[in-house]
Amino acid sequence: MPTLSLDINLSGRIDPYFARILLGFAELEPTAGGLRLVVDGAPEGVLSDAELNDLRGARRRDLPWRPPLRLEVEAVASHPAEQMRGTLGFGFWNDPFNPAQGTAAAPNAVWFFNTSPPANMPFAPGGAPHGWKAATLNGGTMPEWLAAAGATLLRAPGLGPLLYKVARHGAVRAAEAVLSSRLDERHVYRIDWRADRADFWVDGQHVLRAPSPPLAPLGFVAWVDNNCADETDTADLALRRLAVPQRQWLEIGCVRIAPLVS
Repeated sequence: MPTLSLDINLSGRIDPYFARILLGFAELEPTAGGLRLVVDGAPEGVLSDAELNDLRGARRRDLPWRPPLRLEVEAVASHPAEQMRGTLGFGFWNDPFNPAQGTAAAPNAVWFFNTSPPANMPFAPGGAPHGWKAATLNGGTMPEWLAAAGATLLRAPGLGPLLYKVARHGAVRAAEAVLSSRLDERHVYRIDWRADRADFWVDGQHVLRAPSPPLAPLGFVAWVDNNCADETDTADLALRRLAVPQRQWLEIGCVRIAPLVS
């Protein structure tokens, strides 16, 4: 049965509710302010991903969250958005290329997402190539070439080239807004996800109204990794894993999910 609500304070502990993924040079660090998802010392070319999620290998139709609901996350990162290396974020998605959940699926997401330079990965046509964003992806019907390509790749929330190429082909309804709030300062991030729209808030300030969000069940995810997607001379997207010589982290203080009442 789907979980109807969630209220978890991660200060000083690793809550057993979340599945934990640590790949490469990644670790989890409980602190007084929350749980830090850390990437430290990753060499170029080696995927490093620190992640929490509640996907639990479930079939996508059984993922726990669907509209209408409200998500609130208290979060802060170690560096400003442009100084982070790779991607990070939190929110909802469907892990579209994970074979544990069955065949590859169209990408669906409602989340806060950061991509650092030199990435070039706008979600929506005309969107910013990188930066700290509120964004939605509604995958619709997935082209056969995407399913075939996605099934061959190691899954991670920051895998952007395929999402970008689908958006370029008009198969994804997407919306995004670059955030002015500093990633390295603690904020309360909120998403009101309804059937007809998703509204994003930072410390009570409205930052994006996204029409046509996904309606499919999604799972919660929070992560930091060293993925980077950038455009080549032929307008394709190349996926790289960046070197992360610095210690960088995303700290999650609490996660609250509850039904959204009109």
